[in-house]
Amino acid sequence: MRVIVLGATGSSGILVVKEYLKVYPTGTVVIYARNPSKVPADIAASPAVTVVKGELTDATVLTSAFEAGKVDAVLSTVGPTLGHPSTLPLTAAHKTIISVMAAQDCKRLITLSTSSVEDPRDKFSLAAAILVFIVWVIQRNAYNDIIAYSKLVEEECNKHGIDWTVVRVPNLNTKPNQKVIAGYLGDGKTGVFPSRHAIAEFYVREIEGKEWSCKAPALSSTAK
Repeated sequence: MRVIVLGATGSSGILVVKEYLKVYPTGTVVIYARNPSKVPADIAASPAVTVVKGELTDATVLTSAFEAGKVDAVLSTVGPTLGHPSTLPLTAAHKTIISVMAAQDCKRLITLSTSSVEDPRDKFSLAAAILVFIVWVIQRNAYNDIIAYSKLVEEECNKHGIDWTVVRVPNLNTKPNQKVIAGYLGDGKTGVFPSRHAIAEFYVREIEGKEWSCKAPALSSTAK
């Protein structure tokens, strides 16, 4: 098993890499990062890890990350930041990512999104609605980009025959020993405070899983 992880210098991405190496002890992982110096030393030193420096919109460098062997999945925890620009950079990045995946015959993408993205199977959730409204008010550019790239992932992946999962999360916390709850907003079981540890487990479980293939689950977590 070989995967490429995007966003692996962030809190969630680091946990995804660690979970992957635990579940797939003979697997390999390529960390594609703008700032490789931010990759934790213990991860960078692992013989199973290769770090490639590059921008998400640089198709040539991103393609080079695929060249060491067949890539089974791309796992992205990339998300918006404070002061997010209005130019939809994450949408442009996902367009490049999917284009390169299609050219390299990589058929699995799991990417991070938020509760701002609606799904037809959602029901009304007051807590989620409040959080979405706050983002819409104070982070309008991020909100617009999240909506745009989540739609693009579905459209472009379907066009190229790529198995996609858009992971929708609200406020993340760092509680350990949490099990993931996957469902839809307002379903009576899905809350709004998932643990990054549980999200990492979901990512790795879904590399080969089919339960959430071509779907956009809302995730939360509870104590194991």
